[in-house]
Amino acid sequence: MAEITTTVVGNEEVLTLLRELPEELFLSARKTIGISTFSVHAKVSSYSGGLKNRSGRLRRSLIPVVKGDRIQTLVGSVSTNVIYAPIQEKGGVVRAKNKYLGVPGGPYLNIPLSANKTAAGVLRQNARSVFSAGGYIIKSKKGNYIVMSGENIPMFVLVKQVTIKPRLNMIKSAEEEVPTLLSNLNNILLEGL
Repeated sequence: MAEITTTVVGNEEVLTLLRELPEELFLSARKTIGISTFSVHAKVSSYSGGLKNRSGRLRRSLIPVVKGDRIQTLVGSVSTNVIYAPIQEKGGVVRAKNKYLGVPGGPYLNIPLSANKTAAGVLRQNARSVFSAGGYIIKSKKGNYIVMSGENIPMFVLVKQVTIKPRLNMIKSAEEEVPTLLSNLNNILLEGL
């Protein structure tokens, strides 16, 4: 299964500063890294972070974690194991592989049409249930293949590929948090002197 993790402490300046902190400031450093990690989590989970809420599965799968038992091993990360997270983060092209092989020109991806989506964009019926209820495939006037419901309602359009724009923003959110983390770690160092 694909996994994507954004680690806040990957920045060299943060690592250098952590090496300078005396071990007695461990709890303060851990708390500061925790605050930054949860800030990244909040940004990625928000609508303004780019995450669109359809089913909420990706949002619920985002896990913030702070680990380490010494200052030099402190790590803050936000991760997910949702299989489509990497393409949501980086963008890319999804190509049809092995569905609708019996349709001329196949394989195809099925893209739900508005009649088959809720207001939030969630799929109402999958292809299997459409076909089980008497669905069928027609060729449209534009030349596309359309999956129709048994009630003659267009449910899916069949396409060879779709392009996904990057929108999860895990890396961007972590990079934007680094200056704040550096400032807070510097404050801890100054208070500890």
